[in-house]
Amino acid sequence: MNKKNGVKAAVATAALIMAAATPALATTVDVSGGRWSYDEGANTAWSNFKHPSNRHASSVKIGSVLFGSGCTSAGSWSLASGTKNGGTIRYYYDPSC
Repeated sequence: MNKKNGVKAAVATAALIMAAATPALATTVDVSGGRWSYDEGANTAWSNFKHPSNRHASSVKIGSVLFGSGCTSAGSWSLASGTKNGGTIRYYYDPSC
């Protein structure tokens, strides 16, 4: 392999490694006066919600199992996540609890 092809191969390999290591960006939306972020990774799914003035909560249901954050203080993120089990994933937030 000549030097020019070696550099191309190294750059291509580095790009592939970075692409595989970079997680997907979660969906983040402003809803009900707060900010909600939800998504799934290789093994987990999550739903996080932050409301500036209300106690609030978030949850993610994977198959028949519900993972909840519990009621969280205003201004803090409610964090809910669970291990994927092959079931349908549904995401929820509660702007006031």
